[in-house]
Amino acid sequence: MKKQVSLVFLLSLSAYAIEPEMNARIESLENRVENIELNQVLNKLNFGGSFFNQYESFYNKRSRTDLFASEPTKQALNDDHDQYLSTFFMRAELNFDLAVTNSLSFFSTLGMSKFWNNDGRQSRSNNEGASYKSLSGSYSIKDSTARFDVAYLRYHQKSSPWTFALGRMTTNYGPPLNQLDGLARTGTYPAMSYNVILDGVAAVYDFKEIFGGKNYFKLRLFYTPFLYIDQEDRSEQISKNNDQVDSQADLINFLGEFTSEVVPHIKRVNIFYSLYTVDGYYEENRQDSSKDGIEYEGTTANTLYLGLEDIAFSGLNLSYTYSQFSVRGSLVEGSANSYNHLFNINYTFDNSFNPGDIFGVEYIQNDDNKVPTDGTTLYVSDFYNQNNGEGYHLFYTLLIDRSQTMRIGYMNYHQRASEFYLNDIESTAQSTYLRWKAFF
Repeated sequence: MKKQVSLVFLLSLSAYAIEPEMNARIESLENRVENIELNQVLNKLNFGGSFFNQYESFYNKRSRTDLFASEPTKQALNDDHDQYLSTFFMRAELNFDLAVTNSLSFFSTLGMSKFWNNDGRQSRSNNEGASYKSLSGSYSIKDSTARFDVAYLRYHQKSSPWTFALGRMTTNYGPPLNQLDGLARTGTYPAMSYNVILDGVAAVYDFKEIFGGKNYFKLRLFYTPFLYIDQEDRSEQISKNNDQVDSQADLINFLGEFTSEVVPHIKRVNIFYSLYTVDGYYEENRQDSSKDGIEYEGTTANTLYLGLEDIAFSGLNLSYTYSQFSVRGSLVEGSANSYNHLFNINYTFDNSFNPGDIFGVEYIQNDDNKVPTDGTTLYVSDFYNQNNGEGYHLFYTLLIDRSQTMRIGYMNYHQRASEFYLNDIESTAQSTYLRWKAFF
């Protein structure tokens, strides 16, 4: 009996001694499982972003013309005061991309831009109607509120030439704007087609099986509706003089992309053609309040982008963008056409003194009737959105290291009066800026 009691006592002591070790092992196994699960989640996630601060000195000399000399009521619409601003502003953005499955991915960018110590601005421009503020997203330099500039799902199976996407897409900062910072193409559409953020549905067909080798061709079809909904009541239409505005205007964009890496003495040749058309859109600031009915408008735009990269493998890049806009509607007799051009030439240094630095120049010329399609470039000046004018932009980008750049630039442009936009002011603007940007 004593032996049995002793045996039970010894077994109890052994169990008591082993229990902490077992608990430790179980806890270790649980931690390992949690780490494996966390690693699996992190392997599906991709984080990144950027942060920049910019100083810009902007001067705009303005003078009134006699465009509306016989119509004093229109003449009073615009003032001719010179403008001088000395500003600091910043932008921060965080990218979160997730591989949901092997064929389904989610992409997002959360952004914020603001002037230093300034908050509560309403929009990017005083001519921006409520229905178009979405096009600028967080690029409006309004306040410190973060907004999603990208949020879309992409479906693509590796064996299929088709790709489908739905949501808020990368329709801004297209070529050649990415080259100013020495970046690969980030935006889908040429910047002169439109440089705004759009929500919609896209279908892409890749002809790589047909072309093969180092020639690439894709066709994109993108659909986005402009929506006109009362700002106070989401179930109400916008109205003007008791007339209700149609709640939707449909934009359809067709984009063909051809890229070749077999042209002698040129690393890469890009030829992009964009065609979009939209009818029945409503602009709050272009309504004649003295007339009954709604003044709807429509636009068809053709854009051709030609880009030559690393010419003669020397670091020299050259691009030319041509865009043609045709605006029609009750405020236009027949149609109003504009023909616009953007040249960009830049050189990346490859030597022991300043390797990776970029020096470049841009020249832009926009006709009257040019539709304002630049909603996300971050400058005080309106260089890319000017109407009935021309100008040039000099810039030098200093590569500090792999994650930092500093760019100094100078813009100078002249803008004439515009009958299309009821603007009787002629102006000459100059802008000097210094931008420091970090990537992570």
